Amino acid sequence: MRNAEGTVVTASGYPLQPEIQIPADAATITVSSDGIVSVQTPGDVEAQEVGQITLADFSNRQGLQPNGESMLIETPASGAAIIANPFAEGMGRLVQGSLESSNVNVVQELVDMIETQRAYEVSSKTITSASLRGGSAVIRNKWNSSFGSVNLRHRNYLNSLGLSLRWSQPFHF
Repeated sequence: MRNAEGTVVTASGYPLQPEIQIPADAATITVSSDGIVSVQTPGDVEAQEVGQITLADFSNRQGLQPNGESMLIETPASGAAIIANPFAEGMGRLVQGSLESSNVNVVQELVDMIETQRAYEVSSKTITSASLRGGSAVIRNKWNSSFGSVNLRHRNYLNSLGLSLRWSQPFHF
């Protein structure tokens, strides 16, 4: 897109660097996959090149500082920008009129989040239940005749959550 002065700008209105000027009477603007910007004006048979879009890469991309609106700032940790034309020096290509798609499967991420939340709730309820019953007191009362009803309730609760209670050996205190 271009601003009122004819400069090619980002969707947020920031000019590309180096700046590319589009004539006011340009009928079509074309960006090739290798970054060449061409315009065709009324009366011209062939398009004329008006600029070249370059790409920047960094030796440590994680070192870039986010600045909002998908903008990043070079830092000492990121290293200096490696500027080159598309397809050169391992750079990518440009696709006019396209938006970058997400590499995240939103549905799968939501399902994973719900499963994790439910697993956390089950664990939390089990710990709370054991705490309310005095976890260690229940174990101490294991051989007491009144323990049977508590043990059965606890086992039923754990079974309703899909869990089971097993004693590997008797506890002695």
